[in-house]
Amino acid sequence: MVPDKKLDEKKAEELAIRLNRAAGEWDYDVLANEFELEDLLEWGFELDEFGMEKPEKPEEEEKKKKYIFKAIFESEDQMQYAVDELIAIVTKKGGSYKI
Repeated sequence: MVPDKKLDEKKAEELAIRLNRAAGEWDYDVLANEFELEDLLEWGFELDEFGMEKPEKPEEEEKKKKYIFKAIFESEDQMQYAVDELIAIVTKKGGSYKI
C-alpha cells in the first residue's frame, strides 16, 4: 500500500503496526522498547498481550467494598448482638453501614 500523502515517522509507525496487526508474530520486547504503550494500545493491542491487567474502574472498586450480610437468628437478642458487633467492626475501620 502507498499512502496518498507523506507520513511523518509516527504515522508511518502507526500504519505499519495497524497493517501487520491482523497476521504475523510480534517481538514483544521490540514493541515494548521501541514504542509507547499508549500508542500500541490505541493501535489495537490489549494490555494482556504485554502481561498486564486492565486497571479497575472506580465503580468496580466501590462494588468490592460493599458487603451484604445475611443471617438467621434464633432470638432477637442474638440478632441484636450480631448487629452491634458488625457496627463496631465497620465503624472501627472507618466504614459506613446500612440496615
